[in-house]
Amino acid sequence: AHWGLLVIAAGGLMLRARPLLAAEGAWGHLVDYDEGVYFAASALLWNGTLPYRDFVFVHPPGILYFLAPLTALTEWVSPERLFACARFLGALVGAVNIALLGRLIGRRYGWFGGLVAAAFYAAYPEAVWAERGPFLEPALNCACRSSSLTLIPPPINTSP
Repeated sequence: AHWGLLVIAAGGLMLRARPLLAAEGAWGHLVDYDEGVYFAASALLWNGTLPYRDFVFVHPPGILYFLAPLTALTEWVSPERLFACARFLGALVGAVNIALLGRLIGRRYGWFGGLVAAAFYAAYPEAVWAERGPFLEPALNCACRSSSLTLIPPPINTSP
């Protein structure tokens, strides 16, 4: 079951990263407004400009901290390259989300249910689209699923 989940997560990663690996690279498709806002806001925060005080930012700051390891490198690496890396990071977070979902569902409904849920999520068009860039949703989903795996105990088998 674990190998199957890894295969599904790897397939989901390839599905998410495929457009980023095309001839045009990570800049091959248009930048969504939210991608630019999150990345730029994280870079501003890392450089000492505070959200809510120095610039308008209406979301919780978690995405800014999540992207901070990348945006911290803007002094040494061009923002264009770091933004491309942020898009690949989004695809990687998508693969982690697939595996986490499979584990969560597998706890409740067995390994087959976990594999089916992971496969559906890996190919779900909205998830594939959102998890190929620095968006809020993939990072939030990852945080919630990780917390759920940590905080919710697996069911106790009471069958004889």
